[in-house]
Amino acid sequence: MMSKPTIRLLLFSIVLLICTYNGVSAQWNLVAPNLLGKQDFGMGAIIHKSGVVWAGTHEVWMSRDSGSTWTKRSPLIFPNDYIDDINFFDFMIGIVSTHNGSVYRTLDQGMTWTEIHRSASALNATFLSTPDHILVATGAGGVIDATQDGGLTWKAAPLANLVPAVRPLIGGGAYALAGNAARGIGSLSLFKTTDYGNTWTSQPGTVDFDTWSFDVNPCEPNQVFVVNEGCNNSVIDKQAEILVSSDAGASWVSKDSHPISPGISNYYFCGSLVLIGKTLFAQTVNNGVVRSTDKGISWKIIGGPSATFDTRLVAPINGNIILAVDNNGSIYKTSNSGGDSLTNISPYEDLSIFPYELFTPDTLANCDTPVVRSIVFASLLCSQPKIDTQYIIGTDSADYTIVKGIADSLSSLDTVLLSFRPHSSGPQNGYYVLVLKDGTQFITPLHGYGKGITYVEPFTNYVRVDTIGGTANVPIRLNGFPVSENVELIIHYDTRMRYTGSFSIAGTILDLPGEQWLGRSKIRITKSELQLDTNSGFATFTVFPDGEDCFIVSLDSLEILNKAAPCLYAIGNGIPKYVCPPRGCGIMTITNYMLKGVFPQLFIQPNPNHGTFTVIASDPIGESTLSLYDMLGTEISTSYQTIKAGTNSVSFNQLRSGSYYLRIESATVRTTVPIVIIE
Repeated sequence: MMSKPTIRLLLFSIVLLICTYNGVSAQWNLVAPNLLGKQDFGMGAIIHKSGVVWAGTHEVWMSRDSGSTWTKRSPLIFPNDYIDDINFFDFMIGIVSTHNGSVYRTLDQGMTWTEIHRSASALNATFLSTPDHILVATGAGGVIDATQDGGLTWKAAPLANLVPAVRPLIGGGAYALAGNAARGIGSLSLFKTTDYGNTWTSQPGTVDFDTWSFDVNPCEPNQVFVVNEGCNNSVIDKQAEILVSSDAGASWVSKDSHPISPGISNYYFCGSLVLIGKTLFAQTVNNGVVRSTDKGISWKIIGGPSATFDTRLVAPINGNIILAVDNNGSIYKTSNSGGDSLTNISPYEDLSIFPYELFTPDTLANCDTPVVRSIVFASLLCSQPKIDTQYIIGTDSADYTIVKGIADSLSSLDTVLLSFRPHSSGPQNGYYVLVLKDGTQFITPLHGYGKGITYVEPFTNYVRVDTIGGTANVPIRLNGFPVSENVELIIHYDTRMRYTGSFSIAGTILDLPGEQWLGRSKIRITKSELQLDTNSGFATFTVFPDGEDCFIVSLDSLEILNKAAPCLYAIGNGIPKYVCPPRGCGIMTITNYMLKGVFPQLFIQPNPNHGTFTVIASDPIGESTLSLYDMLGTEISTSYQTIKAGTNSVSFNQLRSGSYYLRIESATVRTTVPIVIIE
């Protein structure tokens, strides 16, 4: 019979065997089974940037919660092509390079993609200091293609006959691995550019040909790490190894070496090598993921999935949170570095900005207290770059305020505080932008939401008056109210009209006592008298013409007598409307008589005359009939003309000397004037 210690040891061994079944440690959780599909050599990539994880083989997938859930971002790649690499500048702008040589770019977090580059192959592509500066390693094409305008134009820099990978440095610099291979045998050197890929300089040190990935800490550009898989024909020393250069590629030292058997497709490393902070991760073909915390000097197996060669299927978020993909396209995750947690690890270790957007859960009304949220800038910076400017832009930028910005320079850990208070309802969109002196931009979307606010506005109609001195009933209408409220507003009007008061539909006086001034009156409409979306009353005016003018009336300055109104309503300004009096011949003559009790004055000059004279009118009387009579009342002559204010020339021919009468008649005037004709 076995002893209790022996039984416990046996049970522990069984549990350990179950937990490590199929090569994946129990410290790794399966978070996305078969998401990327069956993997083959050269296929697939996974990366983490600015709080978002991206992965893909034939399609692009995105996770905003460190790999727990995934969203497909367009079926980007045709079935006969596949993804070699994925890279992002920030959480919005990224590129995908494919086996058949296409490079696609997205500017909207993968919602849409545009092909910006085409060559024989595109094994790897990367951004430099701006989203428009991009380098493409063309693999067997042997060149680095560079663009400084987002892919509109490209410049090719021939380096060798193979360029498998390129990595960015600070300020427009980059490293590329390149070399010459014949029948799979050859070596690679490190090439360096400091001018965005225009010119390149080769370093003297070499590594074996079969290298799929390398990485560098931009803050320590002399420290470079390379993983050499050991292709079955190219390995001279029969070793798969990780090599380290401490002199920018002038020399290389092997730090983790494993014997392989060339010619029988025996591999150890997959080709994936990633540096996050000061921690290196690489994936193997059979032993899961390995890790180094001492700049590649020593390595430890931390479990997780294995994958085939020529793949980039490891994505550390920080030293403890790591994602990796297996040969079936399943994604695994560990939150404790495979069971061997690291200490003093920042949760933002490789983030440009965290979180990637602000205010998404915040729904406020414009009278609520503004909510304040923070953006954490936490990235590996070699120095403290100077700040050029920071601002908020976008459709609803007025809803956001920078409470605390970054002063003069960006350190390795900075916090920006922004506040949100909506001015209207619905989505309120904006962007916080931080610009460094070198032109680098950090952009954070702002997506608060305004509570449902009802838009209301005062309204009236045009009014035409048909009679001189008639009454104009100008409608008082308030549009948009879902329920009745007590309201006050002001009526503005042209003082050439006589305001006679405002009344509700029921006849109640709406004018507030003591609230009338020349050209305006304040009125109040109670809940019981407010009609929804129709006329609640009328403002009344007595209207006399004044030339050809119409008179302006407007309803504005709406005030809702409800303490919660700013949270419930957005108020529009009233639109001016017109009251138009009668128009036509003689209207002003009649108006003047009605208002002033006077008719136009008519004079003949000279008198006596020779049959040609001037009629002087104090006011216009319009179209008139001019009839000339002798002393016996016999009509001698008749003419027609328009008599305007001022002088009007009149002529009668072949008249004998004598006394006559001139009768002038219009729609408003009938008068007779004596006239003397002399020969």
